Amino acid sequence: MDIANRNQFLEDSSEEWLQDAILHIVSSLPMPKMPGDSVQLVSQTLPCPPSDSSASALPKSAFTPIVKAIQNRLEPGYSPYISIVHAVPPKFSLSSLPTSPPSTPHLLFPGDDYFSNTVFSSAAAVPAYPYIDPTAFPPSGGQQAPAPIVPPFSAHVAVVERYLPPTSTHEYQALFLNKGPSILLDRLLELSPSGGSLAFIYPTRRGAETFRDRYLSPVLDPLLRQLTVINGLSADIGNALGRIASIAYMDDFEGMKARLLALCDSISSKSSLSTSSPCRETNFTLAYAGQATVQVDRNLWTEWYIQQETPRARDILNQYWRKGHRLPDTNMMNATQRKPTPQEITGSSLLREILDGVRSRPYPEGYLPDCGLELGVFVIRRSL
Repeated sequence: MDIANRNQFLEDSSEEWLQDAILHIVSSLPMPKMPGDSVQLVSQTLPCPPSDSSASALPKSAFTPIVKAIQNRLEPGYSPYISIVHAVPPKFSLSSLPTSPPSTPHLLFPGDDYFSNTVFSSAAAVPAYPYIDPTAFPPSGGQQAPAPIVPPFSAHVAVVERYLPPTSTHEYQALFLNKGPSILLDRLLELSPSGGSLAFIYPTRRGAETFRDRYLSPVLDPLLRQLTVINGLSADIGNALGRIASIAYMDDFEGMKARLLALCDSISSKSSLSTSSPCRETNFTLAYAGQATVQVDRNLWTEWYIQQETPRARDILNQYWRKGHRLPDTNMMNATQRKPTPQEITGSSLLREILDGVRSRPYPEGYLPDCGLELGVFVIRRSL
């Protein structure tokens, strides 16, 4: 497929940063041989899919333009049935499951509401990867098996996308492992050997630092200082709550590319390391590697940040309590009503103040972020 024709797959200029990756994905898709043939797509957004309230926020989930591109590539007369399985966290409300792209009649099929009638979405729970220690494998011969959510060799397209740095150092360290619990390994195992492709979108270290310094810190840092001073808390708790430890373990673009090349090599059939791999008898190649800079709307990044950081923040506050650092005024109770007085502060109320502040506290004058986050955008292809 001619590179010059890449724009035929895009209907929105906000998706231009994905155009080269999408071209490599759809160009390897086999053409349907029967009218009922379907394209199987697995989509995993970390830490969770965006809610419907953030549906119009940027960036849009990558699966949306990919679905449109798949539609545009198919020949007239073959209604493009697409089955999307969303990989979601264990505790996830199905009411928040992303819908298919907006219901719009497609040009190839006038009068046929393609998105309503031929795109089918479902959800499957995946392990809580960020909380798994990648070094804690069972003894040799009993290592944890991969955890695919669709049958191996069945997915034509898989998408793994993250825009914020992870809350745990374990997630990034485990991504590129060729054994045990790994998001990438599970999605690669699911790919069809007939040109199945995985789109991997992840912040570089620079992108993660930009998020911390330009998006989050101008809001969170003054909030934490205010809360620690007003409530007489240790500065240590404010520092712990504001830290993103995973950034120190992340790579620049070239480092991510090198890790992916090494992963592909180690699990391909030509590698001696792949003899016991569930990916054996097929090869994996890095078909595309590029960089993009993408601005993330506040309502979207706050939704993701709150989703992934709430358990960590709750743990920090609980540990602070258990270590004997009493939060002030915790014993001041109204004896009649047995309710906290206005002066009382508890771990849960402090957590609520922090999350509300991240969600709605205005940026200081001159600190509104005007830059995007640097991402690595990769396409891995599976073949015989």
